[in-house]
Amino acid sequence: MKAVRDLLDRQLEGQQVLVSFSCGPDSVALTHLLLECLDPSLIHVLYVDHGLRESAQAERDFVVSFAKEFKLSFSIKRAPVKKGALKKGRSIEMEGRFWRRRFLSHIARLHRCSTVLMGHHQDDNVETALFRLISGTKRGLGMKVLTKLESDIILFRPLLSLNKKALLEYLSTGGYKYLVDESNTDLTFARNKVRHHVLPSMTEINPQAMASLSSFLRYSEDAFDFIDKILTPLFDFCVSVKTDAVIVNRHHFSEQDSFARLFMLQKICQHVYSEIDGRYEDAHIRALDNAIGAAKNGARLDLPLEIQGIAQYDTYRIGGVKESVTLDEVCPIAVGIYRCGFLGCVRVSLSKEGDKTSTSTSAVLGLDSFSDSANFIIRYAEEGDVFIPFNSTRERSLNRYFKESKIPKLHRAEIPLFFLDNHLVWIVGYSISESCRVTASTRKYVQVELLNG
Repeated sequence: MKAVRDLLDRQLEGQQVLVSFSCGPDSVALTHLLLECLDPSLIHVLYVDHGLRESAQAERDFVVSFAKEFKLSFSIKRAPVKKGALKKGRSIEMEGRFWRRRFLSHIARLHRCSTVLMGHHQDDNVETALFRLISGTKRGLGMKVLTKLESDIILFRPLLSLNKKALLEYLSTGGYKYLVDESNTDLTFARNKVRHHVLPSMTEINPQAMASLSSFLRYSEDAFDFIDKILTPLFDFCVSVKTDAVIVNRHHFSEQDSFARLFMLQKICQHVYSEIDGRYEDAHIRALDNAIGAAKNGARLDLPLEIQGIAQYDTYRIGGVKESVTLDEVCPIAVGIYRCGFLGCVRVSLSKEGDKTSTSTSAVLGLDSFSDSANFIIRYAEEGDVFIPFNSTRERSLNRYFKESKIPKLHRAEIPLFFLDNHLVWIVGYSISESCRVTASTRKYVQVELLNG
């Protein structure tokens, strides 16, 4: 454990941190190790209830008692995983990852945590690598100790060098309590089949199988990092990475051999998808390769998590949907679907004549008073935000609006806000700004909708 403590000391240096806390042995051991290195005031724990198990209430109670005992701040969030999976056609596992990532990013920013810690260990890493290998992934098989959750948030897995047995011994020696998730034995989940059938068979053949595979994963990552250094100039020649998309020069890309194209496609997917979003599969890579090389202009390719590829003459765009506006009166905002980090996705569309209604997750905004170069921003409330409420001509502070609308303090920090440049135009679920009122004389207006992801 000394090596892990030293790693925590070096990496964190008194930072405010967020722990992904499941109540299981891994996250409990991680939190106790953090308590040996950091003041409790610097540690915030997040528990996400996926709404799938009857034991969730016991876990909620455990989080509260654990945080109280060790003087930690904490958050408990409930995610509509089953409903979301059915609606989007995703697996339960993928939808669960989506919500965990969304809440981790949100709570990290809310509590100004620049580092998020997860309790994955050596056994998890080997299990994940085998699962990804079966799914067709060729690189990035294992998990990294340090990676990015968001552009400004580090994802830190300090326990990857330890196996499960070592963590259980640490907990037993310290007399630390934890809970066991019964869903970990549910064989309807593909990952559990790897855990309970594949890994034990491998260990039966070779008792050191886990350590050998873990060593191989480190070697393969080093090899890919070396290849990355060699081929990065080629990637930069063929590919341009933008804030909202990746643009591929179709001619330059198609001239390369199959290995170089595979390398570039894998790197593109790593730009588009976060490590804990879930993995693109080999079929997606092949489909992208074919589309970039042969798709006709305007042809689209649907990819996981609201990502889409579109052929654009000499280039190929991969990212959120973004269509060109061809109407006589051009909108200030380009229509399409945009990924907004921990806030999920926003759909912007041209509102049809007569379709001028708003709901709790969508609004129609009149844009006549804004320039054609205005940019939209989606974020949470910040100190100093102001707003002109609907049916009012007076600007007031956002805090005052919240108070007058009797919105609970705990809820205010979680309400998405829609801005045009620096002007707050829509408080999602509550009100649009008077500056965006749609009248009979309004010439330009769009419908915006906040999606779950």
